[in-house]
Amino acid sequence: MTYPPVTVVVATFNRADYLARLLDSLGKLDPAPAAVVVVDNASTDSTTEVLEAARVALPVPLTVHRLPVNAGGSGGFSAGVERALADGAEWVWLMDDDVEVLPDALAAFAPWQHKYRCLHGRRLDHNDEPFFWQHRFNAFLGVHFPVPGDVF
Repeated sequence: MTYPPVTVVVATFNRADYLARLLDSLGKLDPAPAAVVVVDNASTDSTTEVLEAARVALPVPLTVHRLPVNAGGSGGFSAGVERALADGAEWVWLMDDDVEVLPDALAAFAPWQHKYRCLHGRRLDHNDEPFFWQHRFNAFLGVHFPVPGDVF
């Protein structure tokens, strides 16, 4: 199976411990993403040190885009997507800094990337139970279609 290249975009602000765990999990993805872009929303904690360590540890290119002010999650994602696309990204996977990914996550997406233009992965809560998930997305409107019934 061929895996279309995916660039991971992370927005972060003053959550270095969470970010370190996320970056560690990204380093274990198989297949690996094409690149990782982290937008630092002007963090004042140890985020800079975490990102410097990740530059060495990650097996893929890491771009750090530091904003001069905290532009919030949406501002961070906007800057990150803009950067990823400017660097040639074909697929962009957005995530907050307080998540971790499963090693086979990109392999699970791959069969669907040729069929859809947008995917929304399933999330698990702290009890490993399914959390919000909507798999039907209208790219033109930028909204999820409700899924009737128990989709889990």
